[in-house]
Amino acid sequence: MDRHYYDAVVTFNRLKDKNYALVKKHYLAVGMLKSSKAKNTGNFPILINRDISCPLRKLSIQLYQETRILIETDTLNNILSIVKQGDAIALLPLSLAINELTTADEHSHDIIYYEYKNNA
Repeated sequence: MDRHYYDAVVTFNRLKDKNYALVKKHYLAVGMLKSSKAKNTGNFPILINRDISCPLRKLSIQLYQETRILIETDTLNNILSIVKQGDAIALLPLSLAINELTTADEHSHDIIYYEYKNNA
């Protein structure tokens, strides 16, 4: 099997490949987002990504599994579409809180991600 190497990699996971060197650790600010049209989101379900390695999914489960209905969906596009329609809320990057999306509460969290460069 051929291995493909990239000039740079940005990932939520630590790489153990000796061909890549860590350049910087970053933090992604995330918070609960809702449709700008939605008023009271207290009973809204929370959408999570079906990918079990997704750090936003893991944090959503950790924070809300006991108190809210969590619904899995396949893609970020599906999550964004349903949230924009005003049918659910989701833990998403705060940078998306423009126009059709706004914060549902005052809480925010930082998710670590890593930037690597190819040593080869």
